[in-house]
Amino acid sequence: MKIFKITLKTLLVIAALLLIGESVIRLRGTEKLQIWSQCNYQADSILGYRYKPNSSGILRTAGFSNRYQINGFGFTGKPFQVIKRPGTFRIIVVGASDENGINTNGPLNYVGLLEKKFRDEGRAVEVINMAIDGKNFGIRNVRLINTECLRLNPDLILFRSEFPFSDGKKFRTTYKDIQINYFEDYRLDLSQAKKFIDQELLKTDFRNFLFNHSYLYRYFVNYYIKKYQSQRWLDIIGTPIVKSRNKAQGYARKQIFWCKGNVDCNIQPVQYTEEETIKMLKDLTNSLAAHKAKIYYYSFEYAPTDGRIKKIFEANHLTYFEPQIAFKTEFDFGTLDGHASQQGHKAFADALFKSIRDSVDIEKK
Repeated sequence: MKIFKITLKTLLVIAALLLIGESVIRLRGTEKLQIWSQCNYQADSILGYRYKPNSSGILRTAGFSNRYQINGFGFTGKPFQVIKRPGTFRIIVVGASDENGINTNGPLNYVGLLEKKFRDEGRAVEVINMAIDGKNFGIRNVRLINTECLRLNPDLILFRSEFPFSDGKKFRTTYKDIQINYFEDYRLDLSQAKKFIDQELLKTDFRNFLFNHSYLYRYFVNYYIKKYQSQRWLDIIGTPIVKSRNKAQGYARKQIFWCKGNVDCNIQPVQYTEEETIKMLKDLTNSLAAHKAKIYYYSFEYAPTDGRIKKIFEANHLTYFEPQIAFKTEFDFGTLDGHASQQGHKAFADALFKSIRDSVDIEKK
């Protein structure tokens, strides 16, 4: 009887602590712990993946929630015509998530702001956004420029990239609103990945129920995803609670990683040297020059920088923009999300606009 009372009291204390924890997290962390949603992707044999044309939805992370609309070409931003209007200066932007206009907390990123600034000055400038989110995107965007961008007859290409290049060799598609990332082959059979989604992520079980209804459990899952690689104890203790890393990623981030039938794979990107990267950029610059187009390379780094990359580019006669913008905390979402906020995009648009206007001849109407 005494053991029963002690056990009962212990369980009541644990239940009370859990209830208090749930209440505190609900009061303080509802936005940070909102359920994510992803864009709609389709695999692409040349680029790895792209957005599904004419799709729409809401991209939601811990930092923001933003509605998106994909045009008929499979890119963000407004629709555009293949044939350029006479007298129009056409700029094409390629890059990643900070360029695509979706990964922020408002309707405009610096790409959209850039076009508005030129038009406000009375210049006939069209800015086409052909950015696709993702890490290790340099090689992908070289392919994109050499294929789809060139046929649009651009006058200037703005190419934001990491340096030196890396190639993630990653494909991506969407199945029932879950993002599948895979690595081996564009034509890889994903039937097992889809089966995993159906049985582990979409089928109601105790863990899925907890994640959808308990902010305390949701907090633990998110902490586990961020820290399991650096905290061994968390991997040992936490994995039985969430069942698997990929299951945790699945219901917390709406994405899984699939590799040779193993849902917990991690493929390292191919890394190129600085010399190899410079050679590719020179070849790309010469190819564009043959089509009477210029290219502007740049980073999205805040000042101060040591200027080393800019010096390498200039030594190889490549145009490189390095914004001298002092970082402010309101320029991004901090630990919630590494992307730029609307304030950050405005600051970057101001700096990039001034640099282009001062170095590129664009006629007024």
